[in-house]
Amino acid sequence: MHGKIVVVTGKLAMEEAERQVELLNKAGYNVKLKVFNIDVAVFINEKNLASWINKFCSDLKGSVIVIPGGSHVRSDIFYTLLRCKDVRVVKGPIHISDLYHYSTAIPLGDWMLDHPVDRLHECEKRSSTMGAYRKMLSESKGLRSVHSNIVIPIKPPPFIPIGELYIDSYFGKYFEDKLGWLINSEFPIIVVGSLRNDSSAVEKAVRTVEKEGFNGILGIDLPPSCKSIRLITNTSAELFLSLNSHAFGKLEECIKAVRNSIMPVIIPSNIRGSRRSKLYSLGRGVKKAGNIGLSRIILDPIISPPYSNANTSVLDALLVSRTVNEKYGKPVLLGLSNYIELVDSDSPGLVFSLVQLAVEAKASLGLFSEESYKTQGVLQEAFLAAAMNSYSAMHKIPPKDIGVNLLVLKSKKRIENNITGRVKVLEREGGEQPIGEWDPTGYVNIIVDYKRRLILTKKKKWKHWIGSTEWRPIIDYLIENNEISRIGHAFYLGRELYKATLALKLNKNYIQDERLFTKNYLKGLEKEEKDFEI
Repeated sequence: MHGKIVVVTGKLAMEEAERQVELLNKAGYNVKLKVFNIDVAVFINEKNLASWINKFCSDLKGSVIVIPGGSHVRSDIFYTLLRCKDVRVVKGPIHISDLYHYSTAIPLGDWMLDHPVDRLHECEKRSSTMGAYRKMLSESKGLRSVHSNIVIPIKPPPFIPIGELYIDSYFGKYFEDKLGWLINSEFPIIVVGSLRNDSSAVEKAVRTVEKEGFNGILGIDLPPSCKSIRLITNTSAELFLSLNSHAFGKLEECIKAVRNSIMPVIIPSNIRGSRRSKLYSLGRGVKKAGNIGLSRIILDPIISPPYSNANTSVLDALLVSRTVNEKYGKPVLLGLSNYIELVDSDSPGLVFSLVQLAVEAKASLGLFSEESYKTQGVLQEAFLAAAMNSYSAMHKIPPKDIGVNLLVLKSKKRIENNITGRVKVLEREGGEQPIGEWDPTGYVNIIVDYKRRLILTKKKKWKHWIGSTEWRPIIDYLIENNEISRIGHAFYLGRELYKATLALKLNKNYIQDERLFTKNYLKGLEKEEKDFEI
């Protein structure tokens, strides 16, 4: 079915390489494994690789030899040493555990020696990682939803983010916009809550979610009462946040009525209690739930806001999570928004680290919301973080070079431009003076409308605003309608509109004629701060 393939590796990666070769042979490939007498496969060099091929040339003729993607073998050096001509040498993926995927997804004819196959096909790798994550969601074993195909695993992976929408908060005005994104992205679990504990409003919002065609797990976040619990019967919601051991006693009959469809989240009776008291309280909750016939239960040790509680900490919540999962064999939910919303730090890295710690703490679920300006976009970040950590935990590899990342403002690699010849450095003159002279066609006012997700521009004489999602259509409009008559003004507007585009994408405030990034917090970069004017 396929030509002869020889996979080259080192001693430390031999076990995983054998597994990948076995998978490929089962799929109809003709694959052999060569283990070099070195520990780390990336240390294979041009000399020892060419020497081995030359020595066994007759056996290797007609083969495609796949070497580790991380090795530093250069084609220009290697082919000067190679005498065996009827072989082709290519670089595989960075991680040996990805060999089967790339061998079946990308024709070997498209592989090269100078670049790892996953660097050549990063889009394919991203699709693979997200596809693997969605497959994990569909094949998990644990608490099965009665209304959807989603299963909440007893232990991660997969880790599943929960998107919580508060219908009566400031950002609740954008409920349907956020809901549309969550449904289109196939977000697995949505919980609807109310800051005013309005069960009627929550029921109405749940009906909206149902009407929009959401096919994941739907939940509600309300104080426990018979009225709020009855929403489980009246709607397709099944996840209920939250019950403690006292609530089981007061609402036993109401809970019994929905015991076959409800998935309650059990919390400690004293959410500010010590680690020991939380363990005891959750244990009582598990026992009382069992007494009234509840088997599909989830445990939440409650993460306290950072530094707010002398009795317990974020670390304590993680330790309780691991302990109760191992002791009771029930999924654990961590309310990670309790931390994220109360920390003035950019969220992408924060979200990833918290998800990674949650997976190590054997939590299967994480609750996320977007209830402040600084956390807009967290739900998407949580979804990516969940996919990255789930994929990495499943394959036992670091979440690096897997095609998905949360790098927003920084790039992973520097693109170096090797310039030859002299460079003339221009110095700015005149301080912060405007670019060029005044344009007699008039001043252009620029603002960002975050609700509409538009950059808006207007001149005083115009009757309406001109808007776009990015800078280029606006510049084109201004030029085509003779609204710019000075080249300096064109440069100025290009700069400002591009700043506005960045601000819109990053959810930063945009103020015309002010810098987008105003303070450099790293010492020793004063010159860069001076020159960096975006």
